[in-house]
Amino acid sequence: MEVPLGVVFYLWVGIFNLMVIAQFWSFANDLYTPEQGKRLFPIVAFGASLGAVLGSYVAQLLIGPLGVYQLMLVAGGLLVLNFFVRAGDLLSAGLVFAGVNWLSFGVGHFALVNLGLALAVGRENQRRTAEAG
Repeated sequence: MEVPLGVVFYLWVGIFNLMVIAQFWSFANDLYTPEQGKRLFPIVAFGASLGAVLGSYVAQLLIGPLGVYQLMLVAGGLLVLNFFVRAGDLLSAGLVFAGVNWLSFGVGHFALVNLGLALAVGRENQRRTAEAG
């Protein structure tokens, strides 16, 4: 029995989207104070809703000229491109993080969230060091 590629892609996208959203909100919760969160999170939620509407519209426009399978390749290509951009950020940070131990940000959070927080804190420490020196 052969499983159509669309079903596998649909399941993968569903799982991937749940993980990305959970990591994002966990990271935002660790990064912002409650006052900042009350001010900024509605803007983020509005952007997410707007992105869902516009993303569906763009997919509708592109599915005719590209086709289903080519559009899935475009989605996969954008994901790979994002990976390489983020990997470049990690390499440009020197993987040192200005002396910050990214594992010390709490047990129970996602490792990528800890790494992102360490990058943010490391960059802030580098900025403060540069201003003081």
